[in-house]
Amino acid sequence: MTLQDSVSANSGDMFGPMRFALQWSRGREHEHARQHKLTTPLHVKYMTADVFRLATLGGAEALNLAHLVGSVEVGKRADLLVFDADSVNLGGAGDPIAAVVMNASGEDIKTVFVDGEVLKRDGKLVRDWKPVVRELKERAQDIRTRWPEEKLEEIWKTWYDTNGPPTI
Repeated sequence: MTLQDSVSANSGDMFGPMRFALQWSRGREHEHARQHKLTTPLHVKYMTADVFRLATLGGAEALNLAHLVGSVEVGKRADLLVFDADSVNLGGAGDPIAAVVMNASGEDIKTVFVDGEVLKRDGKLVRDWKPVVRELKERAQDIRTRWPEEKLEEIWKTWYDTNGPPTI
């Protein structure tokens, strides 16, 4: 396993991970039924609303930040995405949550608010991101320097030799 292997499993947005989590949980449910010779359920247990919640309030809860973010409530930070409901991906949707989970991409986001500040308007970033990108590159290089791939591989091998392959 290389660092690139683990990074490539997750994109920079939540759309891919939401779809993956939903399909994995549904597949796991069907595999459990098959292994135990149970009747495959007529309807799936996990719905798009479940993974949407997981990606929003669930993420905030996991980080112990649900009192600040994760849902639209008085007193919470205004971190919001406004989608283009007329986009190719979302235009024919009957269920907006299902459409966002199953079809949306970053291209469908018209406006982004973070803590009430507009960061994207009409599909375009509104600020100069070069200083942010520069800092990101510096911090990423610092992490790579402190945790070179060889060191991570050694830690992984030690863990693997002690515990065996990860299980689901």
